[in-house]
Formats: sequence, C-alpha cells, structure tokens
Amino acid sequence: MSPILPSSDPLGSPHPLPWNWVMTTHATICQQQGGGVRHYQTPPLGSADGEYRAYSRIALRADPTLYRSRASSQLFVENCRTGNAQQIHATSPMAAATDAGVEEAELEGTIALSIPVSWSQNGDRLLIRHFEGLFGASEASDYAVIWDRRQSTAMTLAPNRLYHTHAILLGWSEIDPNRVLFRVGCLGKPDWHTYAVNLSGVTLDAEGDRAMVFGRS
Repeated sequence: MSPILPSSDPLGSPHPLPWNWVMTTHATICQQQGGGVRHYQTPPLGSADGEYRAYSRIALRADPTLYRSRASSQLFVENCRTGNAQQIHATSPMAAATDAGVEEAELEGTIALSIPVSWSQNGDRLLIRHFEGLFGASEASDYAVIWDRRQSTAMTLAPNRLYHTHAILLGWSEIDPNRVLFRVGCLGKPDWHTYAVNLSGVTLDAEGDRAMVFGRS
C-alpha cells in the first residue's frame, strides 16, 4: 500500500521528523521577520543500560521563497557518565556535499535531517533515520545510519538495485538483528514492499519480517 504523506512527516514515517515545527516555524518567521534561522533539539533517546543518549540539533534557515530555505541537522551521541558527545555523520549524497564544504547557495532548498530511531536490543548499536529531500518537491527518501558503540564507527545504508523513488526506514529486523527494514516503492504506485538491508549493504526481500525498536525516551 502506498503511504499517506501527512504534514507531520514528509514520508508518513513511523519515526516522524519534527516536520510540523519546520513548516510552522518557517511560516512564522517569514511572516514576522522575512526570514532567519531557528533551532530545535529532539528529545534524547537513551540506551537501555543508561550509558548513552542520542539527540539531534536541527537548524532551519527560512527564506520567504520556500525552495530557497534549508533544513539541516547534527546528530550527537553523549556518554552520560563523562558528558562527552560525539557527532555522527551520514555519508548520503547531501550529507557528503555538506561535509565537503559545498557553497551554501548550492544547498538552498535541501532537507537533510537525522533523528535517532532505536538502539539495538543489547545497546551496542544506534539506528538513525537520515532523511533527504527538497522543499517544494516530491524527491525524498530515507537512509539508515548505524553507529557502532564498541568501534565508534558509523555506516550509511539504503536499499539498492531496486527501482524506487522513496524508501522509508522502519527499524531493526526481527528475523536478523544485523539487518534494517525499509518500506520501498514509487510515489503514487500501490505496490510498496518491505526490504531488509544487511550490514554489508545487500538488499533482501523481507515481506514476512517485522520492524523492532528499542530505547528509552
């Protein structure tokens, strides 16, 4: 079934972005000031053992012309004992362009937002939803970023070798904890399917699988 696209999330994700904040804030500051920058921090997601928490700091650069606005984020994992925080980076197209120092004008209209979705059941990995899209356009899709707590490394995964326009991150696979699940399809088409992507980046059919999430808000 093709997902509905409500204002609360561009893809109708079960792990919604603070999209109402983005759009309401854009309208408010453009009406009052003609544009500007605002920030938002997501509620933290704690690991089951209480050792770590993850949160995202979102920045909205609002322009009266919506497609010249920009929404970006920084995602942090904080050690609750020491207070030290580490920023986690995606390696998806827009994230890579930002890290490469692309001119701000070239990033106008882009949306690149990361939010923590789930810790693994034993708390050794963090699953992050990284959404990329464009203001005023239908181009949008999710990536999965997995941060490994033991190795302090991150990888970015997405369905591949499939014809699709959109992928929606669902969570960890119930069948195999080393896989993440996506709902994949084309906007306006009814035949959406569930696929798993393993840690090697291989995409597998997963229609009988179920998404799992763990962590404490």
